[in-house]
Amino acid sequence: MEALACGTPAAAFGVGGIPEMIEHQETGWLATPGDAAGLADGLDWLLSDPARLAGLRRAARASAQRKYDTRQQARACLDLYQELLAVDERG
Repeated sequence: MEALACGTPAAAFGVGGIPEMIEHQETGWLATPGDAAGLADGLDWLLSDPARLAGLRRAARASAQRKYDTRQQARACLDLYQELLAVDERG
């Protein structure tokens, strides 16, 4: 998340919460878990074309701003709390 917020596309294994953060070939590269060669391919793909990298940088920053803005996070928490309260009231 920090890399994306800084406008740095990332190459990572598609495990845990990573696939929710990195959009394959849009904001970075997702390799199959444990596939070191696939991760290396991703790094090569990210760095081999300066024009593509510039576009990925812009997309990474925009994605982080859209998904992780503090107002957005606060709204998501509030919505969740309200949903849970509504469920509790219904029994």
